[in-house]
Amino acid sequence: MEEIKIQSVCPYCGKVIEAKIITKDNSVYEIKTCPEHGDIKERIYDLKMFNEKILPHLKKLHEFKETEDIPECPYGCIGCKKHRTQTVLGIMEITNRCNLKCSYCFANSDATGYLYEPPYEKCIEMVDKLREQNPPCPAILISGGEPTLRDELIDLIKYCRSKDMMVIIATNGYKIAGSLEYAKKLQEAGVSVIYLSFDGVSDKSNKEKKNHLIIEKIFENCRKAGNLNTVLVPTAIRGINDDEAFDIIKLASQNLDIVRGVNFQPISFCGRMDDSEREAQRYTISDLIKDISKQSEGQIQESDFYPVPVILPLTEFFQAYTKEKQVAFSVHPMCGSATYLFKDENGILIPMPRFLNVNKFTKILEDYAKKLQGSTNITRPILIASLIKEVAGTIDFSKKPKNLELIKLLGSLFLNNGDMRDLTTFHENTLFVGTMHFMDQYNADMERLKYCAIHYVTPDLDIIPFCAYQNFGYRQKVENKWKQDIPKKE
Repeated sequence: MEEIKIQSVCPYCGKVIEAKIITKDNSVYEIKTCPEHGDIKERIYDLKMFNEKILPHLKKLHEFKETEDIPECPYGCIGCKKHRTQTVLGIMEITNRCNLKCSYCFANSDATGYLYEPPYEKCIEMVDKLREQNPPCPAILISGGEPTLRDELIDLIKYCRSKDMMVIIATNGYKIAGSLEYAKKLQEAGVSVIYLSFDGVSDKSNKEKKNHLIIEKIFENCRKAGNLNTVLVPTAIRGINDDEAFDIIKLASQNLDIVRGVNFQPISFCGRMDDSEREAQRYTISDLIKDISKQSEGQIQESDFYPVPVILPLTEFFQAYTKEKQVAFSVHPMCGSATYLFKDENGILIPMPRFLNVNKFTKILEDYAKKLQGSTNITRPILIASLIKEVAGTIDFSKKPKNLELIKLLGSLFLNNGDMRDLTTFHENTLFVGTMHFMDQYNADMERLKYCAIHYVTPDLDIIPFCAYQNFGYRQKVENKWKQDIPKKE
């Protein structure tokens, strides 16, 4: 692999500096030199996985990116009109109050010494701001702190649903476990997904949240409330819970009636650390995928995972098909990877790439998108019939789970203009397993930042990419402006 030139920052002074992506000893590194603070080297990926899955998407990224650079990155996000990816998921923090004190949390009132809680009316404006985008942001993550501590949460959910948004609630689950009535209120308000922070199945791995001790009660109340869809979200930390990755997946697969996925988030670093300490603790996407493969004894393999932009051809096809602008998953390939697991009639988990040729499938969609863009005479029923016939050729029916009617599901997807909400049967025996590795200043890459699709909306109605908000002073500025004194307990 030839070295790739990027822009990064010095993690010590924040200065924007030139950097390179290089290979060494079967790994991929980001290297950079600050005139004041010297050389910094950060391991970012496994070389084999990088060459097979990441590099092809990087080449496409460079072919189609705008020629105009964005020199303001990462300190000019407010008002920036040059960001290259729309908001796929908007994040609205409604409080920094929490009923836990996790050391690695981004937001905690006890740690900051102040209360951050935008007024309800301002939260409504923030939701409206996300929907005013073109195309409108389709999904919102209501976060904290612990958002279930905010009295107006139910009303906010209802308002988001009235704006036709998918609503995800990031929670530790304690309030759901403690109150079936509250779980029912969430369901009745229209919550789409409970995004459950869950770090492991043992005291060692989950020593801060300890919600493994109440996970069965959380699941029970989610079921009784009307099957609240849940995604488990482990913060993956080397030496803490990296040995339980597959155990978490197994727990999810045993509760497929309510658990729709597991989304691992390898921990990001803040503060000054020497190279040896950082290397000992650094846990990358490829580290996680290797651990899942090893712990599952090959039931899930490294080759089963694909970077997020692999689904971009699906967006491009529906944009050409409907003649309407679609939210595109044109994120940077190093930001995240995922696979789908299907539970067959014998309870065995089968990854989708074992029976679907992903590369051929996406190539067919790319070709059909070009056909649609170049012609006005193609009739929709004929096109869909032709597409389904070609897609059938990408499926190995001898390996496909017998209880999965894939052609029927894909046909429904195409005929409903890509509306995933209609594919309820798809999720009945399906588990999404993904990972998103948010950047820190050690592995910061401005190319990744420019393609970020997860954006904070602030009380000032600014839209700011996730990793910029966390790493380059935006969070501090927003919270300093909107902070309040913590009310004294009576």
